[in-house]
Amino acid sequence: MTIPRSLQLAKLEEKTETWQLAYIAMNVSQQPEQSAPRISFERHGWGRDGEPIRAEHQWKYSLTVEEAVWMARGLLLLADLAAGTSDNIGEVA
Repeated sequence: MTIPRSLQLAKLEEKTETWQLAYIAMNVSQQPEQSAPRISFERHGWGRDGEPIRAEHQWKYSLTVEEAVWMARGLLLLADLAAGTSDNIGEVA
């Protein structure tokens, strides 16, 4: 799954004459040595010179499912706060 990062540098693909946006790639995977699946994500994009972001500057994360749920809830709460809306996701029953 990918999420476009529209406020980052894009690159013009000359062959197809289309713009390639920077993006965040996400996936679910489980390595043989891991007891449970993990959710991983990393950023992809280009520098001002049009070259891909170097590996040492790429952000890569691998979260447990529980950590990913916490992050998703936190992001939704922050988005609600920033947008001035609420869907009561943080309410205790």
